[in-house]
Amino acid sequence: MSRDAMMTWWPGSLTGKKSHPDKCLVDHLEGVAALAKRLAQTHGVLDKADIEKLFDMSLTHDLAKARDKWQRYLEGKGEGTPHSESSSFFTLDLTHDVMAAELVRCHHGSLKNIEDVKSFWVNDDFKLCDIVSKIKEILPEWEPSLNDATWEKINNDLLFEFKTDENFWLRYRALLSYFIAADRMDALGVSGFDPTPLRFKQPSFDQRNDLDKWRQEVRVECLDNAKCRGEPGVYTLTLPTGTGKTTIGLEIAHMWAKKHGYQSIIYALPFISITEQNAEVARRLLGEDAVQEDHSMIKRGGDDDTPSPLKRMEALFRYWHLPVVITTMAHLWEVLYGDRVNSTINFHQLGKSVVILDEPQSIQAEHWAGLGKTLHLVSKKFKTAFILMTATQPHIAESATEIAPCACQKPISNRYHCKILREELSLGKLPDVLNHHLPLKEPSGLIVANTRREALKIHKIMCEMQEKQQISRGPVLFLSTWMTPAHRRRTLKKLRDLEKEDHPRFLVSTQVVEAGVDLDFHWVARDEGPLDSVIQVAGRCNRHGKRNVGMVLVVRLKNDRGKRFSRMVYDSILLQAMEEVTSEISEFEERQIGDVVGKYYERVSGSKKGSGLWDDIVKGKWATLPPLYAKERPALVTLVVEAEDSNVGELVDFLIKEEWNLKNIEEKKSFLREIQQHAVEIPEKLLLKCREKSSSILSSKNPLRQINNSDMWFLSKEAVSILYDPVTGFTPPEEEDDDINGCFV
Repeated sequence: MSRDAMMTWWPGSLTGKKSHPDKCLVDHLEGVAALAKRLAQTHGVLDKADIEKLFDMSLTHDLAKARDKWQRYLEGKGEGTPHSESSSFFTLDLTHDVMAAELVRCHHGSLKNIEDVKSFWVNDDFKLCDIVSKIKEILPEWEPSLNDATWEKINNDLLFEFKTDENFWLRYRALLSYFIAADRMDALGVSGFDPTPLRFKQPSFDQRNDLDKWRQEVRVECLDNAKCRGEPGVYTLTLPTGTGKTTIGLEIAHMWAKKHGYQSIIYALPFISITEQNAEVARRLLGEDAVQEDHSMIKRGGDDDTPSPLKRMEALFRYWHLPVVITTMAHLWEVLYGDRVNSTINFHQLGKSVVILDEPQSIQAEHWAGLGKTLHLVSKKFKTAFILMTATQPHIAESATEIAPCACQKPISNRYHCKILREELSLGKLPDVLNHHLPLKEPSGLIVANTRREALKIHKIMCEMQEKQQISRGPVLFLSTWMTPAHRRRTLKKLRDLEKEDHPRFLVSTQVVEAGVDLDFHWVARDEGPLDSVIQVAGRCNRHGKRNVGMVLVVRLKNDRGKRFSRMVYDSILLQAMEEVTSEISEFEERQIGDVVGKYYERVSGSKKGSGLWDDIVKGKWATLPPLYAKERPALVTLVVEAEDSNVGELVDFLIKEEWNLKNIEEKKSFLREIQQHAVEIPEKLLLKCREKSSSILSSKNPLRQINNSDMWFLSKEAVSILYDPVTGFTPPEEEDDDINGCFV
């Protein structure tokens, strides 16, 4: 059937049919088609022919809901029945395009590899008469246009002429993105979308010392250099730690948006723990109503009982509807490569955008080549500008254009001296080594460990050193992901308050302190890791240049069984490159970082094996694209911690008692996000030990109990003293070994 014939025939034929309990099927199909077309025209990624194909997909994607069984289900009189596959037969009949039909077939599931697509559509048991029969069963009035000749051509083309490449992948992922976004929008009642305009507030910079003046000079030179750039492409912004990269990057992105017509700014960070503070910077610069903070632990915002349809889209699908999005690298990776169709819902938003990747070296080195090619492809086809922003620029995108002038890529002075020890040390020897190499009597210091359990042991060692007066008096604080997000925020605020008053303070942390955390210490020590991680931590030493040269010490720590903690966490290629470079250069000043990093990345690039990311894209292996974090992680459970100063117990009780359904699902997600502010994730294998430990607590309720048969457990305040420390957070059973941490920080 042609589209014109269908549009003339179907409104009357589908009278009384519904797609959702409160929506007519005709209205939904036409609404999705109109929204998809408008989205495609707004972002300008697809050509005219593909926009027409998108329109046809949208008009047919739910036609199988016309069957009586589905209608009875909507009335609560029976069970639902799958509709995507049967609807895809209408799409194929209308478009004669197998891939358009395939996207409809998977629109409530996940993408399939091209070989699996062929296996479904071309096999001896699947015939044209089956398709026609199914169409006639659902809509007897439909006149199929497929015949033996067209069916044979479709089969032959799919078997012998069908070729995939990177452009094919990009085109169909974009089609799916528009289609999925429009479908979810219409289902939730989104009828239109007017973009919030981008504006900018001029940032103010203190200029109290030479370092402040240097930061302002770097900012001005980078902005001047960026004025003649900004066309779609891949750029790097390489600046030392402490220069204010977040602000400079956002200013450049805003400048380019005004000059070149980019519609949005997408800012991706490596850790959830730092998205909140970067979102605050963005709000100060670009306006409260222009910034969307997007990550899995975002706090519930406001008390609006009737959120707008777009806010519901945000809550249910993490849809980006504001012009500035602060998200995580992991979520951006899902948008680019994820096989679940809902992962593609923001893919089209990359079109006509400035996308900032902050600290891109956090991405596994084996993905660099494939990611670099992807960025170049998207920038060219989607008219996107990518900025890779870091102090230690990895070799990700060939022929990327550097924004920062050469003079800006080096610090104004040597804020610290770095010394790397190659001897393997047990934790018991750490105090003597620190005392020998660091000015421990200075009033502030930072030690960064590679695993949470290692960090807990070092924290205990530091407290003992303080009792022995080996370090100054002052709070010994702690940071790791075994502390709830609310707890981490309180700790960071306390550290900043102490720093502001120049009071003594010490911090033991995992890698969560590496990126985006603006803290300053007299001395810094770190267990060995990749060079970029070492330099990130070093950026917390004498960060503001207020003192003489600070001291950074890198040690090589091992557990009781002689296994180095770094080997539990990092890629062996990165550690090997670090060992090779530091065997030649065991000490360096901050101003030498550029040369040291260059040697390091030369070795990494020469040693790394690709993950196959690009080859899989080209060959149509879309369901098996490698995840961002390939290291196998243990099964996890969520431990919700009831603190004295939180109402999380009330929230959990409400979550248990309330009856949740599709009508209030976004409220449930909002409650869950609020609860997550008081939760940590722990390995499932620790749960039994924790339950044994809490069983000694006398309480009217089980002090550690499961929430609604889910993977969430509630730790009541009666048991907090046993399993959750007010300084260091979750306290695991002592007898568990270090390897359980894996790569968790």
